[in-house]
Amino acid sequence: MFLGSRAMAAANGRFLGHAGPTDVITFEHGEILVCADVAHGEARGRGIPFAEEVLRYAVHGWLHLCGYDDGLPADRRRMHAAQERLVACLTARV
Repeated sequence: MFLGSRAMAAANGRFLGHAGPTDVITFEHGEILVCADVAHGEARGRGIPFAEEVLRYAVHGWLHLCGYDDGLPADRRRMHAAQERLVACLTARV
C-alpha cells in the first residue's frame, strides 16, 4: 500500500511507536506500507528516479517477509546487499 507522509506517520506511531513518517513498514501477514512522499524526497536528494526508490522500499519490505532483519549492523549490511542486488536486477535494461 502506498501512503503519504501523514498516513505513514500515523501508522508508524500506531504500530511501531515511532514519531513521524518512515520509508517502509512490513507486517508479518504480508502487508507492506510504502511512503511515497519519503521515496520522492529521497529520490530527489539522491538524484535517482522516483520509481527506483519506490521499488527499493517494496523490495526491502519483501525481504523482511523472507526473513531478513536489519536490526543489527551485520544483518543490516546483509539485507542492504540483497536489496541492492534485487533492485539492480529489476531495473536492468535489456
